[in-house]
Formats: sequence, C-alpha cells, structure tokens
Amino acid sequence: MVDLIIVSFNNLKLTAQAIESALNNSEPPEKIIVVDNNSSDGTVSFLKQNYPQIHLVSLQENAGYGKAVNIAFSQTDSPYVLISNNDVIFPEKFFNHLRMVINKLNGQFGVLGFQQVYPDKGYQNSYGKFHTLLNAIADVFFVSIVVSSIKKVKWKLGLGGIKRVDYVDGAVICVSREAFKRVSGFDEDFFFYSEEVDLCKRLSKQGYKTYIDLRNFVIHYRGQGLKHRIGLSLNSVPMFVSSRSLYCKKHLSKFEGKLYMLLESIFYKELSFIWHIRGYLTNKDYSEITEITKKISKQFYIQSKTF
Repeated sequence: MVDLIIVSFNNLKLTAQAIESALNNSEPPEKIIVVDNNSSDGTVSFLKQNYPQIHLVSLQENAGYGKAVNIAFSQTDSPYVLISNNDVIFPEKFFNHLRMVINKLNGQFGVLGFQQVYPDKGYQNSYGKFHTLLNAIADVFFVSIVVSSIKKVKWKLGLGGIKRVDYVDGAVICVSREAFKRVSGFDEDFFFYSEEVDLCKRLSKQGYKTYIDLRNFVIHYRGQGLKHRIGLSLNSVPMFVSSRSLYCKKHLSKFEGKLYMLLESIFYKELSFIWHIRGYLTNKDYSEITEITKKISKQFYIQSKTF
C-alpha cells in the first residue's frame, strides 16, 4: 500500500538512521527507494554494501529535492508514496498508523502530513496556511506566532487528530499516486524549500485535500541537526528566500507578491531584533540565529525588487 522515498545528500549517518527506522517498523513499507543527490561522503557505496534490500537511485549531480523525488517516483508501485528527508526517524508503529489513517480517509486526499518533533520530542510547527498577503500582515503583527503557540499548547495537551490544512511541512509527506501524477509531481523549478507548499496549492486547485495527522509523529532533526531550531544556515538563506519568491510569482499577483516580500522582510527584521535583545537580557549566545534572521530580512527585500 505504501512505498517510501528517502532523498539523501551527504550526512550518511542520518540516512542510515532513517533507513533503519523504516526497516525496523512493525509493518515496514512495501518498498524503500533512496535517491542520492550526488553525495560526496561515501553514501552510495555504503548503501550498496549494507542495504541490498533497498532500491538505490544514484544521481550524477545534485538535482534538487523535487527533481530527485520525481525521478525516484517512477520506481514506486504502491498507490501511496511516503516522501522523506534523510534527517528523519520513523517510530516503530509509524507505518502501521499511516495505513490505518489512509483507510480511515478512504484514500481521499492529495497529501497527508504528520506531526514533527525534535530528537528531544520538542514540538515543530508542521503545517500552515498558504503564503498570502494576509498571512504576511499576520507575521508582522506577530499574530502568526501567537497562533503557532496555541497550536503547540493544544498538541501538548493531546488535542487534535486528523485535520484538514492548507499545506504540510515537506520533511515527510504521504502523497496519493493518482494525485501526484495528475499535477506532474513537484515543480522542479523549486530546487529546495517551498516545493511542498506549491504542490499542496496546485493539488488544491485540482480539488484534492491536504490533511495532517497530529497523532502520528516523526523525529525530524530539521536542518540536519543544526544547533538552532530555525532549520537554516547562513548559506541556505538565499535559496530559502528565492524559493518563497518563486512561489509568490506563481500564485500571487505582482502587487501582492511584492508587498508580501516587503512585509516578510520587516517580519524577519523584527525577529533579528528580538533575538538580539533576548541574548542581551539572558546573557546567552544567540548571535547565529540573529545573523540568520537579519540575512533573511535583507534577502526578502532584495527579492521584492524582482517583482
């Protein structure tokens, strides 16, 4: 019923953990495909030697996340396909629960997401609203942060099951084969970041629904184990922002897109100031996340000029 695609790019240890956790599930996936984006750390040779039972697709370049998934998708057979980053661990009964939810929904969905947690079981925001001008305004006035905090509290209290949402975080998503093929998979213009939001948006236009299962969780290192929890490094900021810009150009008007980017620039400038003050008041080192949010703000402003 369910095949698994894992996209790997370096960090062999995490890739092996993801594979092991899937294989050790009480009801593992029917097939595991690992698509490697030209890793330079020996990932391919290690997987060939130690996991002969998996299907390995070794690319000769870093094709990006969406393109890698689209290539690997042709190797799958099941009506539902789980697509995952390599920095994920699947709890022992994850696939058992997934199959039950698929049956409960009668397979009537385009995308199904899952609650993500850090290795220490800390909450991760795993779903949200489509990027719109209204949501950018909510960011600037910190409404979105309040909403996210409420979501976190409700989850910790065990409130919530299967919920319909606009989009789910792309670290781990289950897609209907029929739906994924109907929209020709991921838009390969997105190298990394925002490709899952774009996928859910395009599926919604075709009448497919997106759900999140808040009671089935995965452990997600986010940013492959970066110390801070924003999930970005300084080097990845330009790609993060340019992908958001691409999404706005596809799905918003020119005016809405430009204003959205400007408002997000203000929002991340506010965040950088907050992190700076927080570090000053607590005497803790938040310099890295302060610099990252400051750089995001600058990149959003630069990208706004492209509309």
